[in-house]
Amino acid sequence: MNLLGADRRRRMPQLIACLVLIAAALLGAAAARAETRIAVIGDSNVAGFGVAPSDAYPAQLERALRAKGLDVRVRNAGLNGDTTAHLLSRLDAAVPDGTRIAVVWIGTNDLRQGVPPATVQHNIDRIAARLRARGIAVVRIARPLVARVAARREFVLKNGHLNPAGYDRIVAQTLPAIEELVARGGARRRLRGAAGKLAVVVFATRHPPLRTVRHIANTPPVVVPAKQAV
Repeated sequence: MNLLGADRRRRMPQLIACLVLIAAALLGAAAARAETRIAVIGDSNVAGFGVAPSDAYPAQLERALRAKGLDVRVRNAGLNGDTTAHLLSRLDAAVPDGTRIAVVWIGTNDLRQGVPPATVQHNIDRIAARLRARGIAVVRIARPLVARVAARREFVLKNGHLNPAGYDRIVAQTLPAIEELVARGGARRRLRGAAGKLAVVVFATRHPPLRTVRHIANTPPVVVPAKQAV
């Protein structure tokens, strides 16, 4: 019995060291998963043309999510004058590896340049498909949400873009779906019975006449399964 007890005592430091290593590995993995990286991609509406970077949609979204206790980093990958075709060409750089959720806000400049709405929608579909293929969650929000905000003068700058208060309203409307997606672990979980990987497509504010884009989406904002996200 004494020999057995002595052997156990000799092995105890090894056992403790092993447990410490396992705990460190688990904590490291948890820390790596803790921060959810979100990329907001699109044109000047994302870049925040006419407002301070801290007042643009991505910065306000990050603050709102952090206020909810969520560890997130939101990347502003907006580019003034961008189009759906150009966004496709820079998509991998705009949404780097490690991104869990992508918010897509694009299409205005295409329509202003006379690109057929069907082509715009096809390009957005390709953007969403490429993101989903990388395991990145995408959420779709219909254009009328933004149009309703942009229709109120107190939310729009003289240049036609949203002002800080306008972006705040968009954050308030998009926050619940994105918050739930972050809390549930991003693309690998299910969200409200949908397919798990969702696409957020927020169309433009007031750049083109509303009649130009009215037929693209005239339904209330909804979260749709990935198969239907365009």
